Amino acid sequence: MNLTTIIHPELSVTSFSHTENALYRLSVWLDCERELLGRVITNLELRQALGALAALDQLHIEPDATDQDLIDFF
Repeated sequence: MNLTTIIHPELSVTSFSHTENALYRLSVWLDCERELLGRVITNLELRQALGALAALDQLHIEPDATDQDLIDFF
C-alpha cells in the first residue's frame, strides 16, 4: 500500500492539535483510497462488490456528530 502524505493548504498546525491534524490527513487519504477502489470496481463491473462498497459508505460519521447521532448510528 502506498501511503501518500496529503497536505491541505488551509491546514495549519496552530489551528489543530497534532492528533486532529493526523486524523484529518488519515480521513483525506481514506477518502482518496475509497474513490480509487470504487473506480476500479466499476471498471471491472463487479456489481456485488460495488454494492458492498456503497453499504460501507453508510458507516460514515460526520465530525460534528452529537452524542445522539452516535447512539442512533450504533
